[in-house]
Amino acid sequence: MSKNTTSNNNTGFSYNVNNQNNQQDFNESVNRSLDQTKDNINRSIDESRKQIPHFNDIVNSYQEQNLQAVKEITENYIESQKSIINSFQSALIPYQQNVNTTVNAWNSPEAAANAYSRFVSNIADNTVTYLRTTNNLVFASLDALSYYLYVNVIDVLNP
Repeated sequence: MSKNTTSNNNTGFSYNVNNQNNQQDFNESVNRSLDQTKDNINRSIDESRKQIPHFNDIVNSYQEQNLQAVKEITENYIESQKSIINSFQSALIPYQQNVNTTVNAWNSPEAAANAYSRFVSNIADNTVTYLRTTNNLVFASLDALSYYLYVNVIDVLNP
């Protein structure tokens, strides 16, 4: 029995040593894998850092293009507002004259007909001015949109 016990003890010891070696190999393998993963992550972060100036240039370019488009749109809008204000001011002068004439000659049928014809003429002029201004605003917006689309197509084709 003692022979069997010694034999079993040696086998148990051998098993424990092999088990410990396997455990150490496994731990080393896991540590190596985690270290490689950490190195890969650090390398990816370094590569991403190197690309930051390029991305900043792209964003800056995009912002400059947007600012230019906004500038053009606002300038066109302000010009259209000037045009509208000028047309209203020029339209109000005949009304004021008509009112003065009507007040002065309120019982004259000729003055009433004159005032009405001027009123209709001014409405027609204002409508034409409105349409012209609206067309200018639409074409300016379309120009800005086409430029924006052109720039985005270039950016997509040339990343």
